[in-house]
Amino acid sequence: MENRVNRFPFFYSYYTAYKKLSKESDKVKFIDAVMKYAFFGEEPDLPEYLDSMFDLARPNIDQSVKNAQQGAVNGKKGGAPNGNQNARKKSAGNKTTPGLNGNKVDKEREKDMEYGTQNNTVSICTGDTTGRENIDYTKLVTRS
Repeated sequence: MENRVNRFPFFYSYYTAYKKLSKESDKVKFIDAVMKYAFFGEEPDLPEYLDSMFDLARPNIDQSVKNAQQGAVNGKKGGAPNGNQNARKKSAGNKTTPGLNGNKVDKEREKDMEYGTQNNTVSICTGDTTGRENIDYTKLVTRS
C-alpha cells in the first residue's frame, strides 16, 4: 500500500463529529477511516450512520490530497513558475523596514519597551476553553 500523501489538515469539524459519537469503537472506526482514506485512498466500509459523517469529510480530504500532490509535482519542476507571485517574492531581495530587525514583531517590542508590557495586546487577551481568545476590553489602554 503506497502513501498518497504524508500529511493532511485535520479540521475542527472532524473533531466535533468524532466527539458526538458515544461509543469508543465508533470513534476508532471513524478516525481510522479518515486516516486510511487520506493517506492510502482506502474507501471505508462503515455502518450507514458513520458513513454519512465520513461523506461530509471526504471533499475536504480529497482537496487536501489534490493540493499536496500538485505541490509535489510543482516542486519537482523547480517551484513556482516565472511570473508567479511567489517567484517575484524571491527575487525582491532582502529589503528591511525600520524597527530593531525590520519586522512587525520587533516594532511591537519597541513599543512595549517604551510604554511598558501592560499595553501589549497579548496581555489584554483572556484564554478560552475553545482555544480562541477573547479580548478583555477593561484592560485596553490606548497608545499615544
